[in-house]
Amino acid sequence: MSVDWDDADGASRYWVRWRSVDKEKKLNEGLEVELSEAEITVEDYGEWVVRVQACNDAGCGNPTFLKFEVAPAPEPTPSPISLSISSNSVAEDDGATDVTVTVSLQAGATRDEDTIVTLTLSGTAGSSDYTASTLNTITISAGKSSNSGTLTITPTDDGIIEDSETVLLTGSAPAWARHRLP
Repeated sequence: MSVDWDDADGASRYWVRWRSVDKEKKLNEGLEVELSEAEITVEDYGEWVVRVQACNDAGCGNPTFLKFEVAPAPEPTPSPISLSISSNSVAEDDGATDVTVTVSLQAGATRDEDTIVTLTLSGTAGSSDYTASTLNTITISAGKSSNSGTLTITPTDDGIIEDSETVLLTGSAPAWARHRLP
């Protein structure tokens, strides 16, 4: 964590120490710095106090205290979208199958800006098991709550009897856009 303070007249160095407020620990050994800033490491979340003393060859002056709080980073906001598809099964001998992919904002919400949903394919089926048309994104226009696109899946009929394989479709959207409920 970075800590900085105003320069003190006549100071050639600063003595910096810190401790947790709620744990009532003694000040640590601290560190000496020449600039009016320091990088410190705190052991835990909570309230902390930093003590800074301006020093020169004659000694150190009265300390100045700064209280601050270290809080955990906020949990990331989950992507507020859902995906639905028109077909959840394609057999090897079916040939090319069009699958309609619909992306929707949850709870019928709308956004003030276009929302670009990025689509990715993964799963147990590999590139030798099928080909897919290019459908990398679906855009939900500002003020709308959903949109659809078509993904064509063409299985490779290799004549090998094998267990069922999966093609997993995943969508992600930026969490920054504001919601406006209908």
